[in-house]
Amino acid sequence: MPTLNQKIATSLESLRAAGADRACVLRSSALSRTDQERLVVHGYLRQIMPGWLMVVDPNSRAGDSTPYYANFWKFLSMYCDDRFDGRWVADAQTSLRLHAGEHTVPRQVVVISPGANNRSQDFPFKTSLFTMRANLPSSEVKNGIRVMPLGEALVRAAPTFFEQEQTIALAALASLGSASEVVAPLLAGGHSVVAGRLAAAFRSIGRSGVADEIIGAMTAGGHRVSERDNPLQGVPPGLSFRRRVSPVAARVTALWASLRPGVLEAFAQEPQQVEDTGRYLVDVDERYVADAYHSLSIEGYQVTPELIEKIRLGDWKPENSEADRDQRNALAAKGYAECFKLVRGAVADILAGEEAAQLIQDRHMSWFRTMFQPSVAAGLFLSERLAGYRGHFIYLDGSRYVPVAHASVQDAMDAYFDCLEAEADPRVRSILGHFIFTYIHPLPDGNGRIGRFIMNTQLASGGYPWTIVPVDERARYMRSLDAASLEHDVRPFAGLVSELILREPPPPRKRAPDEEPSLREEQETGYRP
Repeated sequence: MPTLNQKIATSLESLRAAGADRACVLRSSALSRTDQERLVVHGYLRQIMPGWLMVVDPNSRAGDSTPYYANFWKFLSMYCDDRFDGRWVADAQTSLRLHAGEHTVPRQVVVISPGANNRSQDFPFKTSLFTMRANLPSSEVKNGIRVMPLGEALVRAAPTFFEQEQTIALAALASLGSASEVVAPLLAGGHSVVAGRLAAAFRSIGRSGVADEIIGAMTAGGHRVSERDNPLQGVPPGLSFRRRVSPVAARVTALWASLRPGVLEAFAQEPQQVEDTGRYLVDVDERYVADAYHSLSIEGYQVTPELIEKIRLGDWKPENSEADRDQRNALAAKGYAECFKLVRGAVADILAGEEAAQLIQDRHMSWFRTMFQPSVAAGLFLSERLAGYRGHFIYLDGSRYVPVAHASVQDAMDAYFDCLEAEADPRVRSILGHFIFTYIHPLPDGNGRIGRFIMNTQLASGGYPWTIVPVDERARYMRSLDAASLEHDVRPFAGLVSELILREPPPPRKRAPDEEPSLREEQETGYRP
C-alpha cells in the first residue's frame, strides 16, 4: 500500500500535469476530487472561490492574503476568460493603472463584456469584480490582462479619474508615444469635449506638441475644441514631462512631487548644522547595538544584543562554536555589522561635505553586497543575486501593494535618483528616500534595512540624530508604509519618524509591559541644539 508521502507525490504529479508548472491558478475540474482534497489538506492548494484553486507554499499560514494577492491578476484573467469566453476587457481606469505599471490589487476591478450582468462578484479578502454589460472597445493584452490601448483608455477615462488617481493619470499622459494614439479614438467618436480636456492636460505637463496635434486634428475634422476644462488640478509646481518617459519613471517622479508637501506638514523640526562631527559619530556608534537589534527584528530575524556585540568585537567564530553556527540569524547580524560600518563611513563623508544624494547612488549597491556577503560565503544566498537589482516579481507579506515589475526597476531607480538629487530639503530626502526605495523594492533582499540606512544618511545631512525604528513600533511602521503605497498618504510615516527623532534611542530589546519610551533631552551644545 502506498505511503502518505507517495500519495502526495502522485497528487502533485497530477497537479503538474494539470498545468500548475505554467500557472499557479487552475479550475478545480482539472483535478480529481481525491487529489484536490489531499493537496488542500496538506497545504499545497487553497480554494480561491468555488471552482477555482491556487497553488501555495505548504509552509504559508492559513488565512494569509499574500498568495492570493500574488495570484490575483492571473486569477482575474483566467476567471474572465472562462466566464466570458475571452470576450472582455478591463475598463479605462484599470487599463490605465496597468499601462502605468501599477499592479497593486484594487478593492474592485471593473471589466466590460457583452455577456456581463452589471453585478458585482465578491472575491477573497474584500476584493471584488464588477462586470459591466457593453459592447467591446478595442483591446490588447498586457501582462496577461485584456486592456484598452493607452490612447483609448485616456479618451474613455472619467474626468474624476484624473483628480482621484493623479499619479497614474500623469504617468499615462507622460508615457504616451504618439499623439495619433489619442487622436484616432477622439475622431472616431467625435469626442470634442474630451479632446479639449486631454489637450489641456497634456499642455499642463509640458507636452504642448501632443496638445497641438489633438487641437489641429479635431479642428480639421470639423470639431470645435476648448481647453477651458483641465482635469489635472493641483499638479505639483514644476512637474513637467516635455518628452515621453517610461510609465514607471513618470510614476516615481509624480509620486515624489505629490508626497513632498505631506512630508513637510508632518515633519516640522527644521534641519540644523552639525557642529561637532566627532560627537555625532560617537553617538552613532553608541546606537549600533540597538539599531541592529531592532532593524533585524523588524525583518523577522531572531537576534540578541549579546550576539550583535559578539560580532562587533570579532568574537563570533562559527568554526569553533555550535551556537555560532545558528547561521541564518548570525549571518544576518554579521552582514548588518559590516554594512553598518560602511554606512557610518558614509555619514562621516556627508558631515565632511560630500553630496548626500549622490553618495546614495554611488554606494547603495556596495552596502547590499556587503550585507549579504557572509550569507553567500555560507551558501545561504546565491552569489549571482549580488549582481544587481532583482530579476523577478516580488510580493509583500499581507499587502495589496505590488512593487515595480522587475523589467522596470532600472527605469524606476533612475527616476528615484533624479528626484533624490534634485531635492534640497533633508527631511524630504530622508522620508521619501526611504519610502520610495522600498516602494520600488529594487533588491532581491534587504530592501527595508537598506531603506532605513538611506533614511539615516539623509537625516544626518540635516543634523538629525541617527534614528531607530523600534520593533515595538513595527505594526505602526508597516501600516504607515502601506498607507503611503496604497493611499499616497505619507504623513503617517513622516510623523512616525519625526516622533522617533524626539525620543531617546530604544534599548536593544522590546519594551516591557506599560513601559513608555523616553523623550530625548534638549541639549544646549553639541551636534543638535
